[in-house]
Amino acid sequence: MMSEEIENKILECLKKAYPKDLSIKEVATECGLHRNTASKYLLLLVAKGKLTYRTVGKAKLFTLASRKEDTSTEQEIQKRQRKTLKDFL
Repeated sequence: MMSEEIENKILECLKKAYPKDLSIKEVATECGLHRNTASKYLLLLVAKGKLTYRTVGKAKLFTLASRKEDTSTEQEIQKRQRKTLKDFL
């Protein structure tokens, strides 16, 4: 499965679940992915600004980001990706 297909599959699962936030395990189950694969792509989608997450205890709950247009520069996106990775781990 191509990475773009996986990203679209995850986005579609989160759209169906909206307004409920989903955990990594729930996304993996709904999309038919391994938990590690789901976690990797959720992180990428957060870094791209397509998803947001909140932490409840040990769980990270994901939802679609607001629909506003992202006009970030490449440098801002890379900075956000580094921060997201640091926060996520």
